[in-house]
Amino acid sequence: MIISPDDQERVDAIEQALLARWPETRIAPTTERIAALVDILGSPQLTYPTIHVGGTNGKTTTSRMIDSLLFAHGLRTGRFTSPHLETYRERIAINGEPIDPKDLIFAYNDIAAYLDLMDSKFENPISFFEAVTALGFVAFAEHPVDVAVIEVGMGGEWDATNVVEADVSVLMPIGFDHMEYLGHTLHEIAATKAGIIKEGGFIVLAQQEPEAAKELIRKAAEVGADVVREGIQSAVDRARSGGGPTFIEAKTYRFAGHSRADQALYRPEGELDSWKARDPILLLEERAKKIGKMTDAQVADMKARKAKEIEATVALCQSAPEPSPKTMFENIWSRKVSQ
Repeated sequence: MIISPDDQERVDAIEQALLARWPETRIAPTTERIAALVDILGSPQLTYPTIHVGGTNGKTTTSRMIDSLLFAHGLRTGRFTSPHLETYRERIAINGEPIDPKDLIFAYNDIAAYLDLMDSKFENPISFFEAVTALGFVAFAEHPVDVAVIEVGMGGEWDATNVVEADVSVLMPIGFDHMEYLGHTLHEIAATKAGIIKEGGFIVLAQQEPEAAKELIRKAAEVGADVVREGIQSAVDRARSGGGPTFIEAKTYRFAGHSRADQALYRPEGELDSWKARDPILLLEERAKKIGKMTDAQVADMKARKAKEIEATVALCQSAPEPSPKTMFENIWSRKVSQ
């Protein structure tokens, strides 16, 4: 992309103004400031469907993959990630490319006065990260995009990006990171990162450590979210041929006519026994039996019914065509609007 000298000068001036703000390395765990800022801007982040990507490892890579898939299926996409490598414009991408300098300048001119106004309203001013987040929200609304892929900066519950109402929340593997802010156990860290799970949303979980998985599933159940879990409802097969490249085939096991609790228990044939031994939901059911909440006969009956359901579900998934990503997100957005 060729940038005119005038535009480059203005882009650089905007960067210096942003860098003069509270640094993103200084954390005050709250969404109060960003919530007030986007409210006065007219809540631009609510004008398009969003996919919110959190977790510890692989957030940016996954955000880029989702962005590429959606764009390849004909959707106009916005992508917000951090940090950047060469230019801060990389954090705000439209249709897979860093935001055009003229669009950046236009969006910043829209929000600059409101940044200063919010600085006067709070003890701590709007931070660099909060300002860039709001800049991205506005740029995506003005383009406009069909869907935005938003990567969490840190944590989840109080991250500046968590003013979106995500249609889909993705949780990558959770590990020990930023422990001075997020906690010193996987349970505490997962509880904060689970803050991006929204009521009635669709939740995609990468494989997790059991301690983290329990907290994420608990949060999803609490808010009535639909859950798809790697290795349970979905899998990725890798096959290497003759020392050549790795071929990847994604498999998704889809369900119809079953409760969310049942959906979280399905597994392809031949893998059920090993999965039962480590799945947190069934472990909780076993615990319920031990403390007298379920009899042996009730547990045996439950397992027998689920075995039959799994067999029927696998047959259904093998015969049903997969919807395209574009169709899936059109359906999700239509359902959200109708509510």
